Amino acid sequence: MKNPTLELFSQLLRSYPYGVSPQVFEDAQVAYERLQDGHASDNEVETIMIAFGKQVWPYTQAEMVLYKQYGKQQEEAFFLNVLPEELQEKWKSFIEKGGSVHNYRAGQEFEDAFTPEENLIIEDAFMSAGDHGKSYVRNIIAEEKGEDYDALVDNYMRERDSILAVLDQIVLLKETGDKWDAEIDEYVRFVKSGFANVEERPTLEKVVKKKEWFEDQINIGNK
Repeated sequence: MKNPTLELFSQLLRSYPYGVSPQVFEDAQVAYERLQDGHASDNEVETIMIAFGKQVWPYTQAEMVLYKQYGKQQEEAFFLNVLPEELQEKWKSFIEKGGSVHNYRAGQEFEDAFTPEENLIIEDAFMSAGDHGKSYVRNIIAEEKGEDYDALVDNYMRERDSILAVLDQIVLLKETGDKWDAEIDEYVRFVKSGFANVEERPTLEKVVKKKEWFEDQINIGNK
Protein backbone atom coordinates (compact mmCIF):
# COMPACT_ATOMS: atom_id res chain seq x y z
CA MET A 1 0.00 0.00 0.00
CA LYS A 2 1.40 3.37 -1.03
CA ASN A 3 2.15 5.99 1.60
CA PRO A 4 0.15 9.14 0.66
CA THR A 5 2.73 11.42 2.25
CA LEU A 6 5.53 9.79 0.29
CA GLU A 7 3.43 10.31 -2.85
CA LEU A 8 3.32 14.03 -2.02
CA PHE A 9 7.10 13.98 -1.58
CA SER A 10 7.44 12.34 -4.99
CA GLN A 11 5.32 15.09 -6.56
CA LEU A 12 7.44 17.75 -4.85
CA LEU A 13 10.59 16.20 -6.30
CA ARG A 14 9.04 16.18 -9.79
CA SER A 15 8.32 19.91 -9.55
CA TYR A 16 12.04 20.58 -9.07
CA PRO A 17 12.46 24.18 -10.33
CA TYR A 18 15.05 25.89 -12.49
CA GLY A 19 18.28 27.05 -10.85
CA VAL A 20 18.32 24.89 -7.73
CA SER A 21 21.68 23.30 -6.94
CA PRO A 22 21.79 19.69 -8.21
CA GLN A 23 23.15 18.65 -4.81
CA VAL A 24 19.95 19.82 -3.13
CA PHE A 25 17.90 17.60 -5.40
CA GLU A 26 20.29 14.64 -5.09
CA ASP A 27 20.19 14.79 -1.29
CA ALA A 28 16.38 14.92 -1.33
CA GLN A 29 16.21 12.02 -3.78
CA VAL A 30 18.46 9.90 -1.55
CA ALA A 31 16.28 10.76 1.45
CA TYR A 32 13.14 9.86 -0.50
CA GLU A 33 14.54 6.48 -1.53
CA ARG A 34 15.59 5.78 2.06
CA LEU A 35 12.10 6.61 3.30
CA GLN A 36 10.59 4.36 0.63
CA ASP A 37 12.68 1.41 1.80
CA GLY A 38 11.88 1.92 5.49
CA HIS A 39 8.78 2.32 7.63
CA ALA A 40 8.91 6.06 8.22
CA SER A 41 6.01 7.80 9.91
CA ASP A 42 4.15 10.64 8.20
CA ASN A 43 5.87 13.11 10.56
CA GLU A 44 9.31 11.83 9.57
CA VAL A 45 8.47 12.15 5.87
CA GLU A 46 7.01 15.63 6.33
CA THR A 47 10.07 16.80 8.27
CA ILE A 48 12.35 15.89 5.36
CA MET A 49 9.88 17.30 2.83
CA ILE A 50 9.77 20.60 4.70
CA ALA A 51 13.57 20.84 4.79
CA PHE A 52 13.68 20.30 1.01
CA GLY A 53 10.66 22.51 0.41
CA LYS A 54 12.18 25.47 2.23
CA GLN A 55 15.22 25.27 -0.03
CA VAL A 56 13.32 25.18 -3.32
CA TRP A 57 10.31 27.34 -2.39
CA PRO A 58 11.80 30.67 -3.57
CA TYR A 59 12.55 29.07 -6.94
CA THR A 60 9.13 27.47 -7.37
CA GLN A 61 7.44 30.78 -6.55
CA ALA A 62 9.66 32.71 -8.97
CA GLU A 63 9.08 30.15 -11.70
CA MET A 64 5.33 30.35 -11.10
CA VAL A 65 5.36 34.13 -11.64
CA LEU A 66 7.09 33.78 -15.01
CA TYR A 67 4.88 30.83 -15.89
CA LYS A 68 1.77 32.97 -15.46
CA GLN A 69 3.34 35.72 -17.58
CA TYR A 70 4.76 33.59 -20.39
CA GLY A 71 4.08 29.89 -20.01
CA LYS A 72 0.32 29.78 -19.54
CA GLN A 73 -0.44 31.13 -23.00
CA GLN A 74 2.00 28.65 -24.52
CA GLU A 75 0.38 25.82 -22.56
CA GLU A 76 -3.12 26.68 -23.74
CA ALA A 77 -2.08 26.97 -27.39
CA PHE A 78 -0.13 23.70 -27.24
CA PHE A 79 -3.08 21.95 -25.60
CA LEU A 80 -5.37 22.78 -28.52
CA ASN A 81 -2.76 21.85 -31.10
CA VAL A 82 -2.25 18.33 -29.73
CA LEU A 83 -5.98 17.57 -29.66
CA PRO A 84 -7.44 15.84 -32.74
CA GLU A 85 -9.19 18.37 -34.98
CA GLU A 86 -12.72 17.14 -34.22
CA LEU A 87 -12.00 17.24 -30.48
CA GLN A 88 -10.62 20.76 -30.77
CA GLU A 89 -14.02 21.95 -31.96
CA LYS A 90 -15.84 20.11 -29.18
CA TRP A 91 -13.47 21.58 -26.61
CA LYS A 92 -13.89 25.13 -27.96
CA SER A 93 -17.67 24.69 -27.84
CA PHE A 94 -17.43 23.41 -24.27
CA ILE A 95 -15.42 26.48 -23.20
CA GLU A 96 -17.70 28.90 -25.06
CA LYS A 97 -20.68 27.45 -23.16
CA GLY A 98 -19.01 28.22 -19.83
CA GLY A 99 -17.00 25.05 -19.25
CA SER A 100 -13.85 25.53 -17.20
CA VAL A 101 -10.35 24.49 -18.27
CA HIS A 102 -9.30 24.17 -14.63
CA ASN A 103 -12.37 22.33 -13.39
CA TYR A 104 -13.15 20.24 -16.43
CA ARG A 105 -14.01 17.23 -14.27
CA ALA A 106 -16.52 19.04 -12.10
CA GLY A 107 -20.17 18.17 -12.45
CA GLN A 108 -22.21 16.39 -15.06
CA GLU A 109 -21.48 19.05 -17.66
CA PHE A 110 -18.13 17.58 -18.61
CA GLU A 111 -19.46 14.01 -18.65
CA ASP A 112 -22.20 15.07 -21.06
CA ALA A 113 -19.77 16.88 -23.35
CA PHE A 114 -17.09 14.20 -23.78
CA THR A 115 -16.89 10.43 -24.00
CA PRO A 116 -14.56 8.46 -21.67
CA GLU A 117 -12.17 7.94 -24.59
CA GLU A 118 -12.11 11.68 -25.31
CA ASN A 119 -11.57 12.30 -21.61
CA LEU A 120 -8.34 10.26 -21.72
CA ILE A 121 -7.14 12.18 -24.77
CA ILE A 122 -7.85 15.48 -22.98
CA GLU A 123 -5.98 14.32 -19.87
CA ASP A 124 -2.92 13.39 -21.93
CA ALA A 125 -3.10 16.69 -23.78
CA PHE A 126 -3.18 18.65 -20.53
CA MET A 127 -0.15 16.79 -19.21
CA SER A 128 1.80 17.36 -22.42
CA ALA A 129 0.77 21.01 -22.53
CA GLY A 130 1.83 21.55 -18.91
CA ASP A 131 5.25 20.05 -19.62
CA HIS A 132 5.56 22.21 -22.72
CA GLY A 133 4.69 25.37 -20.78
CA LYS A 134 7.28 24.59 -18.10
CA SER A 135 9.97 23.86 -20.70
CA TYR A 136 9.16 27.10 -22.49
CA VAL A 137 9.50 29.14 -19.29
CA ARG A 138 12.77 27.46 -18.35
CA ASN A 139 14.13 28.17 -21.82
CA ILE A 140 13.33 31.88 -21.62
CA ILE A 141 14.84 32.04 -18.13
CA ALA A 142 18.04 30.52 -19.49
CA GLU A 143 18.09 32.68 -22.63
CA GLU A 144 16.64 36.09 -21.79
CA LYS A 145 14.86 36.36 -18.42
CA GLY A 146 17.66 35.21 -16.14
CA GLU A 147 17.99 38.56 -14.34
CA ASP A 148 14.23 38.82 -13.83
CA TYR A 149 14.16 35.29 -12.46
CA ASP A 150 17.10 35.88 -10.11
CA ALA A 151 15.43 39.03 -8.77
CA LEU A 152 12.22 37.10 -8.09
CA VAL A 153 14.14 34.29 -6.37
CA ASP A 154 15.91 36.84 -4.13
CA ASN A 155 12.57 38.42 -3.28
CA TYR A 156 11.01 35.10 -2.30
CA MET A 157 14.09 34.13 -0.32
CA ARG A 158 13.60 37.28 1.76
CA GLU A 159 9.92 36.46 2.19
CA ARG A 160 10.71 32.90 3.24
CA ASP A 161 13.33 34.06 5.74
CA SER A 162 10.95 36.67 7.14
CA ILE A 163 8.22 34.07 7.58
CA LEU A 164 10.61 31.73 9.39
CA ALA A 165 11.81 34.59 11.63
CA VAL A 166 8.22 35.40 12.65
CA LEU A 167 7.58 31.72 13.33
CA ASP A 168 10.59 31.75 15.67
CA GLN A 169 9.03 34.70 17.46
CA ILE A 170 5.76 32.81 17.78
CA VAL A 171 7.60 29.83 19.31
CA LEU A 172 9.14 32.17 21.89
CA LEU A 173 5.63 33.06 23.05
CA LYS A 174 5.49 29.61 24.65
CA GLU A 175 7.82 30.98 27.34
CA THR A 176 4.93 33.05 28.71
CA GLY A 177 3.02 29.92 29.75
CA ASP A 178 1.90 26.56 28.42
CA LYS A 179 -1.76 27.23 27.58
CA TRP A 180 -1.08 27.87 23.90
CA ASP A 181 1.89 25.54 23.43
CA ALA A 182 0.04 22.82 21.50
CA GLU A 183 -1.72 25.29 19.22
CA ILE A 184 1.51 27.18 18.56
CA ASP A 185 3.33 23.96 17.67
CA GLU A 186 0.49 22.93 15.38
CA TYR A 187 0.41 26.31 13.65
CA VAL A 188 4.19 26.44 13.12
CA ARG A 189 4.11 22.96 11.63
CA PHE A 190 1.17 23.96 9.40
CA VAL A 191 2.99 27.00 7.99
CA LYS A 192 6.25 25.15 7.39
CA SER A 193 4.33 22.38 5.62
CA GLY A 194 3.18 25.03 3.16
CA PHE A 195 6.75 25.32 1.89
CA ALA A 196 6.48 21.66 0.89
CA ASN A 197 3.04 22.08 -0.76
CA VAL A 198 1.43 19.93 1.94
CA GLU A 199 -0.61 22.88 3.20
CA GLU A 200 -1.54 26.27 1.73
CA ARG A 201 1.12 28.65 0.48
CA PRO A 202 2.55 30.61 3.43
CA THR A 203 2.51 34.40 3.36
CA LEU A 204 4.27 36.86 5.62
CA GLU A 205 1.07 38.87 6.12
CA LYS A 206 -0.87 35.88 7.44
CA VAL A 207 1.93 34.76 9.75
CA VAL A 208 2.33 38.26 11.23
CA LYS A 209 -1.42 38.46 11.86
CA LYS A 210 -1.37 35.06 13.57
CA LYS A 211 1.51 36.16 15.78
CA GLU A 212 -0.50 39.21 16.80
CA TRP A 213 -3.49 36.96 17.51
CA PHE A 214 -1.43 34.71 19.79
CA GLU A 215 -0.06 37.78 21.57
CA ASP A 216 -3.58 39.14 22.14
CA GLN A 217 -4.80 35.82 23.52
CA ILE A 218 -1.83 35.53 25.87
CA ASN A 219 -2.28 39.12 27.06
CA ILE A 220 -5.98 38.53 27.72
CA GLY A 221 -5.13 35.40 29.71
CA ASN A 222 -2.56 37.26 31.80
CA LYS A 223 -4.96 40.00 32.89
